[in-house]
Amino acid sequence: MKINKLIDKFKIIFIICILLSGVLFVSCEKNSSGTLSNKNNGVITKSRLTSEEEKLVESLADRYFIFDVEFGKEEYQWVELWVDEYEKGVKKERVLGFGSSLDNEKEKNSRIIVSINDNVADNNKNELWSFALVNNNGIAKAKSTITKKESAMASTWDSVENLEIKEGDTLSLATMLYSKDGSFRSLSKDFFKEPEKYTKELAEYDYAYIIKCKFLKEHKDYVEKINIDEVSSIDIKFNDILKETYTKQNNAKEIERFINAYNNSFPFIFEEDEKSKNHINVVIKLEGGEQILLSGGTKEFINVTKNGQEMGITGEDIINIFKEFSSGFNND
Repeated sequence: MKINKLIDKFKIIFIICILLSGVLFVSCEKNSSGTLSNKNNGVITKSRLTSEEEKLVESLADRYFIFDVEFGKEEYQWVELWVDEYEKGVKKERVLGFGSSLDNEKEKNSRIIVSINDNVADNNKNELWSFALVNNNGIAKAKSTITKKESAMASTWDSVENLEIKEGDTLSLATMLYSKDGSFRSLSKDFFKEPEKYTKELAEYDYAYIIKCKFLKEHKDYVEKINIDEVSSIDIKFNDILKETYTKQNNAKEIERFINAYNNSFPFIFEEDEKSKNHINVVIKLEGGEQILLSGGTKEFINVTKNGQEMGITGEDIINIFKEFSSGFNND
């Protein structure tokens, strides 16, 4: 099993390495119609890979989406990438999220890579989804497993040809559509420009994943760290029922692990309607009486309430801890 997981990991790394060299030569000056794109706001276009690149990527990823990003004259500080799941056209939840800071002085061009592989380590019950942002300044990436849809369902996927970047706007980049009866009617290409106008068409599919992104000019790319010496205890609740309390005397290692995971996380934007399904609440109690509330358990990000303000955070370590809590309490 460990070998299979390593293979999946190296698949993604290899894909990124293949495509990294192309970032320096990204050209988004013309869209697929041959007209000039908006060079002020920036533009996202579907990558045009060489035949050799396509063969290599196809040999390593079961499905993939690759986009070139040119930032134009605007200076963006943050990019958010995520996947929303829909059932009969109704959004269920965000199943994967990822954010990264940007340095426009060094990163005039970037490449977004989304790859999907069957997870052979668990007999293909799940899919391994990976996000990567590749540019001249380095690589930022994230990965997560998503429960695979019924094998009997037919599926199809599509992606945008090009989109203008507008600061703060949610952009839909790609769709994966699933149908139990095997019937498909392709979504209009205009779906990617105005997705809200095609909710009826989306409702014709049993399930859908939509890959989305957002660019921001101002965003704090770090979480204010908690001094572990100031933590008096940590309460862990499941469906509002207190399940466990960590104290310094009895759970020093558990507190250290949790606070380190929190301190190594980074901010993440979440939509207002995405908070309701969280069922794990963790209350960090500080020596001075301050309390920090973390809520999560069903998504790839955590809601944080601190000093009366709400924010989202994500990170592999903190997400794994919440998954451990959720799995353990569900089995009680």
